[in-house]
Amino acid sequence: MPNLSVDLSEFSLAMALLCFSLTVTIGSVMVLRSKGRSFWLAGFVFALALIRFLVPFEFGRAYVIDCLHIYPGFMYLLWRELWPGFSVGLGLVLVWTVVAVGKLLWLGRTLYRQHQIVRQCRVLSEETPLSRLCRRAAGDVGCRRPIQVGISSQVSTAMLAGFRNPAILLPANLSQLSEQQQYYILLHELCHYKKRDLWVKLGIQFFCCLLWWNPLVYLLKSSVDQLLELRCDRQVCSLLPEGGVFLYSSTLLEVLRMGRPSSDPLTAKYLGIPTQIRIRQRFSLLLQKKRPCRHSPASWLAAALCVVLFVGSYAVIFQPFYSPPASEQYVEPPVDMVKDFILRYEDGRMEYWTNLIPVCNVTSDMLSTTPYCDMQIYDAYTNPERVFVK
Repeated sequence: MPNLSVDLSEFSLAMALLCFSLTVTIGSVMVLRSKGRSFWLAGFVFALALIRFLVPFEFGRAYVIDCLHIYPGFMYLLWRELWPGFSVGLGLVLVWTVVAVGKLLWLGRTLYRQHQIVRQCRVLSEETPLSRLCRRAAGDVGCRRPIQVGISSQVSTAMLAGFRNPAILLPANLSQLSEQQQYYILLHELCHYKKRDLWVKLGIQFFCCLLWWNPLVYLLKSSVDQLLELRCDRQVCSLLPEGGVFLYSSTLLEVLRMGRPSSDPLTAKYLGIPTQIRIRQRFSLLLQKKRPCRHSPASWLAAALCVVLFVGSYAVIFQPFYSPPASEQYVEPPVDMVKDFILRYEDGRMEYWTNLIPVCNVTSDMLSTTPYCDMQIYDAYTNPERVFVK
């Protein structure tokens, strides 16, 4: 009967993080090289990366690849005990957890501040010109649920805020723009609202809190932000009459000049701080004369590579290989010996063996964890006539 067991170990977690990092890198390159045809392919790649991190398991039939270089030394450093019962790896996990909890608490504080800003903003009545523009834009986008428009001195640019009762927050200096430009801004924010982009950004922020030490998670956030903005721009442009795209582009440029996202923590957290490369790409796609009719072969090849990485990361598992000392001789083990076991030497050192091959060192605290707690322990002696003694 095939082995369908599922296990979670430090090796499966390392494999999940490796696949996550590679897939995010490929997806980010796809976003930067996007020509504006469709963005679902890059979104699919990012979804694979997030799923792989959320399901960091290994299956019983996974093929084990023994690593002879770097990996064994790295794992040995993690298993090294600082004092009895407390290893380097356990200390790093403790630091990881403490910082992640602190960042999650900070994210909760930011959400609470956002809620307070929505409550304290000056909500416009239904008879004001901006409210009428908002109702008109909502009708054009297809939003049936009414949404409030508020003026706040605590934001530096237009933004959508709130989850239960969302509102479009506008800075006071937005009155400098023309009525048509204000309409385009409201149209843009309502497109974000209809696609539930605020929830997507919140989910990415959650991942940033969990993987705070991995620089590629911030690349993921930046790429997803850019992907959402490009998708929103395309939807807005599909609603504009001929010649409206240029005015919409000039409106976005004016808003970027007016805003100060770097000095506004709340805005920076949800809108991000756009780089020159991403701003240039955004306007290039807006003003392009002809949109490509299909994805490029390179995009399909990159997506296929990510699928292979995703499936292959479950089919194989990398583990460190430790060669036994040259002075020790081993003879044929007892016929009743199991496939997976722990070998204990006279000096107290223990090794995990599978198929008569040493895999990794085992510390005393690992004996109480799966799968080591269920394994037989054999004593090894240097006597060449009987090395293994049950």
